[in-house]
Amino acid sequence: MSGVSPAETSFERDLEAHLAALVENRLEALRAQFRAESWVLLGRLLPPAWEQCVREEACGLLERRGVQRDLTVPETGDSPRRLRNVRQSEIAAETRVLPSLYYAEATRALVSAVTESQAALCPFVPERFVLAAMSRAGDTHGWHWDDYTYSLVYLIDAPPPDAGGAVEYLPGIPWMKGRPRVDEYVAAGRLRSRRVESGEAYLLKGNTTLHRVAALERDAMRVVYAMAYAHPDDLARPITHETTVALYR
Repeated sequence: MSGVSPAETSFERDLEAHLAALVENRLEALRAQFRAESWVLLGRLLPPAWEQCVREEACGLLERRGVQRDLTVPETGDSPRRLRNVRQSEIAAETRVLPSLYYAEATRALVSAVTESQAALCPFVPERFVLAAMSRAGDTHGWHWDDYTYSLVYLIDAPPPDAGGAVEYLPGIPWMKGRPRVDEYVAAGRLRSRRVESGEAYLLKGNTTLHRVAALERDAMRVVYAMAYAHPDDLARPITHETTVALYR
């Protein structure tokens, strides 16, 4: 979609004010947790007036364009992907607010402030932002790493606490695509599990943090909008995209 609508301008203005308030008096604590864990819960990412608009965009697009996936990925130890997703190109073409959230200067400034580095747009366009939904017992986004350093994940809808679908992660683990050793890392590591509520977002150092969304234990809805940003070092190193290609072909 070309051009900037009044609604987009209003959204970006509201977002800037909201994100400034979100980190006010909390920035040093957020930075400290991110340094220690490579993961931090940011809180409610969107201005309240825009949450329903984003939910409608996301759920409508998942209904129209969502593709059910059931596959394993060799580069992450044959971990499973059982979910429904939507490609970046379709989100960009058919929605307004979701792309605006990714490209907004305020969003990138938030990532940069918390990570204490200069976050850049992901250079591989298909990986910039994606939608994913889990809804059936057994659905999961299995153990994996991310190609680029920073992942900002917004929970549009979270499952009930007794339905599974928690975020689990092990920080400080490099990704060796030829020998991922996922089972070994999981068996030996101190697994961290976090629940994220609807409307909340978390920030992850995804290229050196082994992580997954645990399987749903019963039918329930979990919808996320995942946004990738690059560290300056990402722009200077060769990066391949096997998992993205497998999940969104």
